[in-house]
Amino acid sequence: MTADEYRACIKALGLTPIRPSYEGATIHEDREKQLIRVIDPDDLTDQERRDVYNVLKLRMGFTDH
Repeated sequence: MTADEYRACIKALGLTPIRPSYEGATIHEDREKQLIRVIDPDDLTDQERRDVYNVLKLRMGFTDH
């Protein structure tokens, strides 16, 4: 997963950035106005980006079914 694909996936989850990147992460807000720290993709490998995305999906209650 490229950095651009990662960003698109984060946006598709309904997350909106509300604070700029700080110490390798950006604060996002979900649809219920809860804050979520999202790791910036630039220093991650393709596999790490996929892993972070999958963890976020699980935390937000999304499944692949």
